[in-house]
Parts: sequence; C-alpha cells; structure tokens
Amino acid sequence: MTGNDPLTTRTNCIRRGLARRNRSSLSLLAVLLGGVTAAAFAGDRVETNQPTPPEGLSAAERGYWLLTNKPYLPPDFDQATFDNLWQVWPAEERKAAAQAGPAERRRLTYARYGLIERPESQGDDPALGYLSDGADGWVMNCLACHGGETAGQSYPGSPNSHFAMQTLIEDVTTLKLLQLKPLAHLDKAATGIPLSTTDGTTNSVVFGIILGALRNPDMSVDTNRPIPELVHHDMDPPPFWNVKKKVAALHRRLCPQNRTAAPAVHAHSPE
Repeated sequence: MTGNDPLTTRTNCIRRGLARRNRSSLSLLAVLLGGVTAAAFAGDRVETNQPTPPEGLSAAERGYWLLTNKPYLPPDFDQATFDNLWQVWPAEERKAAAQAGPAERRRLTYARYGLIERPESQGDDPALGYLSDGADGWVMNCLACHGGETAGQSYPGSPNSHFAMQTLIEDVTTLKLLQLKPLAHLDKAATGIPLSTTDGTTNSVVFGIILGALRNPDMSVDTNRPIPELVHHDMDPPPFWNVKKKVAALHRRLCPQNRTAAPAVHAHSPE
C-alpha cells in the first residue's frame, strides 16, 4: 500500500484502535463474553436441530458429513463479506483482484488466506474449513486447520499448512467495520489474543485453555471462573487420523461427567 491510499489510512486507524484495545484489560472481557458466551446470552445460538447423516456411512464418512453439514458455531461472516474481502487488500493485490473475474478472484482469495477447496467442490460453495449456515453465513469447522492439500489435491484430515487465520480475521474485521457490520466471535477474540503469527499454525492450545477455563465439569458456561496466565504459542495442527490412536482424551479431567463428548466441539459451542 502507499501512504496516501485512503483505504490504507482508514485501515491503519482501525488497526491502531484494535491494538489499543489489545493492551486494555477490557480486551480479555471481549474475548470471554464476545467470543464464547455472546451466542448463548444474546440469542445468537447455534441451531441444534440439524439433519442427521444418512445411514450406511463409515465412521470417517460420518465424521466428514457432520463437519461439512452441521454447524457447531455461529457464522464468522456472510457471503457478501467473503466476496468483497479483496477491497481491503494491499493496493497491488487489490488492483489485480479488481481486474479479475469471479472465479479468478475466488482463487486469489483462497490463496491469500490459505483456504482449501472441498474435494467435491463445484466452485460455488464454502471452503473445506467452512460450511453454510443455510442463511448465507460461513461457519468455521475443524477442517479449516485440519484440512490441507498436497500438489493441488485437498485432503480432509491433513494439516492445513497454508491457513492464515490471523490475516483472514483481520481483513474480515476491517471490512465489517468499514461497512458497519456487527463483529462475530472470532473478530472480538482477535482483539484480545493472537490467533496465529505464521501461516499454517494457530494459537489453538490457548484457545482451548480459555474456552475450557470457562466451563464447569458438566460443560455449562461460567464466566466467573478464573482464566489462567496465558503463554501464547503457535502450533501445527496434527492430522486427524492420529486421533483414533489416542487411548485417553485430554478433556476428561476438565469435564469428567461428559466423557463421551467431543471436547473441541463442545468447548467452542455455546450449547
């Protein structure tokens, strides 16, 4: 970007404001209340009455069906926001996107954020790590981090070594603020904690620490529970096929009354 680019000026003002919030004790409150419990207390609840997988699927097929068809979180952004993300890119990238057709602009968007096409994609559906909420919203699922590609071929369950979560959410937040759209849970969380500092890694362990700290043993939300001291550190996502080799789930000490629950899904969902 150039120094006299009007978009640069507005974007820098927004990011400086977010940085000031980052240094404020109110930022963590935004993470806790905005990122974890807003959906539970403000009516933005995840719909639990979703279609069930068809009969006859293998365990892996059933898991893939659930992740790509059943929203476990509120949406991060809508289709219009995704389609217009290029408008907040650096000047040269923005110029290239403005001159591109819809298909090429989608490819550029996926490349910037490390998004992966679904194996069955026709080019008009959400990325592998997202699904539609049925109302034009993009809902993140586990495959955003745990769904990668090799030699142009997508592999659900493999680590996504391209995912730029921090860049994606910063751009989403910037565009929403410019368009006066409400912020979602990840937009708010990113004002208090780093989501990632390198492409292909995330601060996911700290996500789990914060979200788990706000859960009672029965998995109910309790915002009065203390948050431990946080040491932010990025981690590579492990491949999903290693999970079946685990002999114990790490969440059992946190929620001994809910031993059969999928820890990541239940910790991130307001239900």
